[in-house]
Amino acid sequence: MGLAVVQAAVAGLWKDETVPGDQLSQRVGTAEREQVLELLGKALEEGYLSLDEYEQRAAATAVAKTAYDLTQQVTDLPPRLRWVPQPRTVAQARPDGHGNATSNSAHTTAVASLVLGLVSIPMSVCIGTGGIIGVAAAVLSRPGLRSPQEHGKAMVGLVTGLLGVALSAAFLLLIILG
Repeated sequence: MGLAVVQAAVAGLWKDETVPGDQLSQRVGTAEREQVLELLGKALEEGYLSLDEYEQRAAATAVAKTAYDLTQQVTDLPPRLRWVPQPRTVAQARPDGHGNATSNSAHTTAVASLVLGLVSIPMSVCIGTGGIIGVAAAVLSRPGLRSPQEHGKAMVGLVTGLLGVALSAAFLLLIILG
């Protein structure tokens, strides 16, 4: 199936909103990924997604390269939780220097830290994998710890990440000594 056919099918999923095919093939940046992560977070909070679904979609969102990739993460959600690509303007492309980019970055890294921290705990039985993921969670928690709005999420990410590191180390010691 050609890209144009897939893009047309995705564009048709919105009742009154059509997305031109060229917008779906447009590359996306951090701002667009953060918008979709915020929508996914709301869907998780409202019970439309399980934690596993959220983690999978958040991971796919983090590596999305095109608007089409992002629309796929929210297509099956209620219309108010869907993301529709907008043509980018110069003002959107550049942070305004008044803290908006920083607060969005703090939110994104705090949520990523939280998710990675939670994932690191069960992954700690996978010979070191949980430790690596836990370190990533701890590192990503730093910007959120500086933000009053994101401090709680970042702290949970830090604590669960460090717990994942500790459990991984304990599991490795158990394997080596046992």
